[in-house]
Amino acid sequence: MGMTMIYLSRLDLPGAVCCRVWGVSGKRATEERPVHQGAIGNAGPGKGVSLMSRIQGDKQMHSMRNTMAKGFTLVEILIVVVILGILAAIVVPQFTNAANEARQGNVETQTSTLENQLELYAAQNNGNYPTVAQLNADPADGSTNGWSVMIDGDYIKEAPSNPYAPAANAFTVTNSNAANSAAADAEANAGDGSQGWYYNPNTGRIRASGGSY
Repeated sequence: MGMTMIYLSRLDLPGAVCCRVWGVSGKRATEERPVHQGAIGNAGPGKGVSLMSRIQGDKQMHSMRNTMAKGFTLVEILIVVVILGILAAIVVPQFTNAANEARQGNVETQTSTLENQLELYAAQNNGNYPTVAQLNADPADGSTNGWSVMIDGDYIKEAPSNPYAPAANAFTVTNSNAANSAAADAEANAGDGSQGWYYNPNTGRIRASGGSY
């Protein structure tokens, strides 16, 4: 029997190689058999070839390249940061303005309610308004925020809180000598909130210190 040589070459089909058998005469055999998957015989002295391992290695390399291609560049990240900064510069002031408007609306509502109830108190007490001392005294219900005569007489349910004032002064009543509404408004606008509520016991006019009237 003559010696034969085996020549291995890859086909265009994925996962297949072609095994070509050559005889000792150097003429190629008429039969070519594709070999699919699995381990292929020795391709050279002392070397084994695994088709599956080569395919898996190609897939892993392709996956790594795709992952690297999906990353963001430094320019793209900087563009996103700039856009976020612009949005923050637009949105934050709007929230601040909305909060200030809500606080001022609260003050105006409380001021109107208090003046109406003070007028009702005066109408039921011979035209006399509560004194500053009476408004700073604690009511009988055990609360410690003052406005006793107004709460005890059911003119208001609870002590009014000035949202512009620190917590320690939010319910405090400070004497005011403002002669008219314009003077009372100017006095309140000039206040820093620490006075709580400006109140004139002669006219029943009241304003929240620090408010905008």
